[in-house]
Amino acid sequence: MGLDLLLTMGLLLGGVLGVKQPHILYVVMDDQGYGDVGYTNQSHDVTTPLMDRMAREGLILNRHYSAWMCTPTRASIMTGRYPISLGIQHDVFQSNNEECLPEYMPLMPEIVRSNGYKTHMVGKWHLGYARWSCMPCRRGFDTFYGYTSGAISYKKHDVGGYNDFMTCSYNKKEGLKFKELTNESGTYSLYLYNKRVKEIVRNHNNSEPLFLYLAMQSVHSPYWAPSKVMSHELGSTSGVSRYSRVNGKSGVSGKSEDSAKIEVNGKDVCTHVYYFQYFTCNNTDRCVMQAMLNAAEDLLSDVMGYFKKAGLWNNTLMIYHSDNGAPSHTFTSNGHLRGYKSSLWEGGVRTLGFLYSPSPHILRHRGFTDCDSALIPLL
Repeated sequence: MGLDLLLTMGLLLGGVLGVKQPHILYVVMDDQGYGDVGYTNQSHDVTTPLMDRMAREGLILNRHYSAWMCTPTRASIMTGRYPISLGIQHDVFQSNNEECLPEYMPLMPEIVRSNGYKTHMVGKWHLGYARWSCMPCRRGFDTFYGYTSGAISYKKHDVGGYNDFMTCSYNKKEGLKFKELTNESGTYSLYLYNKRVKEIVRNHNNSEPLFLYLAMQSVHSPYWAPSKVMSHELGSTSGVSRYSRVNGKSGVSGKSEDSAKIEVNGKDVCTHVYYFQYFTCNNTDRCVMQAMLNAAEDLLSDVMGYFKKAGLWNNTLMIYHSDNGAPSHTFTSNGHLRGYKSSLWEGGVRTLGFLYSPSPHILRHRGFTDCDSALIPLL
C-alpha cells in the first residue's frame, strides 16, 4: 500500500463515497533512526510508548524507504518525484546558495488545497528560501510557522549566529504576510510549535478538511533538552537510573505521576500530566536522546488532544515517518541496520513509518505490511 494511494483516497473520499473528507496530520521526524523507537524491537535503551501504541494500533510500514538525506526526502514528499528527477539527489540545500524546488512544479499542499483543504505547516522547511516564490506560503500553505534551514538551536532558534525563525501567511485577498520571530528566543522550540498547533486547530472551521504538515525539529542535532525535561530523565545513581514519561492515559501503567505547566512568554500554554515508567539507561548520550524523544511525544500527545477537543480526531488520518536514518550510533541509533544517514545502506534509507487513524473507515488495514512503501509517489 503506497502513501500516494492513501492520500488520493483521502482527497477523493468525499466526492466518490459521499462521506466527509478526512483531516490529514502528516508528521515527519528529523533523523530518528530505526533504533530510536520501541516498536521496531531494535532499541533496548530508549522507550517511546506513545509512538509504539499508535504504530501497533495502526498500520506499520515495515519496509518504508526514504532518500538518504533531508532535502531530497522533503522534495519527494512535496513533489511526488524521485530526487534525481529534480536534480537534487546529491546533497541538502545550503544556506549560501539559491537552490529552490522548481517553481513551475505544483507541490502537494497546492494539490491538497485545490481539493478544499486548509493547509498549514509547522516546523522545518529546508526546500529553499532564496526568493519569496520558494517559501512555503507561496507553495501551497495557507500559513507557515518555523524555520527554513536544515537545523537551528532549540532555544535561540539560530543557525550560524543568525535568527531563522519566522511565520508567514498567504491568501489572494490579503497577499503575503511575513514576520521574523525574535521575541521567542530563549523558549524551547517544541513549546512554541505546541502553541502554534493549538492556535491552528482552535481557529479551524470544522466544516472544512484540515491538512497539517508537522515537520518536527526532533531529534536532529544539537542534542539537547530543557532542564525540566532532563530532570525527569537523569538520576544520581550509578548507571543513570531514570524513568520515561507517558503523556495521558495511554494504557501504559506507571509507577507515579507528576504535572508541569508549559509557559510561553509568561502565558500558560498547556499542563501535562506525566505517568512514569521506570527503567535504566547506561549511556548518557542515549539518556539525552530519551529526553528529546519524550519531548517529541509530549508534543504529539498534545496535538492529538487538540484535535480531539476540536472534534477532528475521529475523522483524521495520521502519517508518520522519519526523513532518513540516524546519523550515528552515539546519540541516535539504526539498530541492526548497516550504515547511517548520508549513506545508501539500509541504515541510511530504511526508515520508521506507520499510519494511524481511530476511524476504521479511513484506515481499514491494520497490523503491518512488508510491501515496499517509498515516500516518492505521494501525488
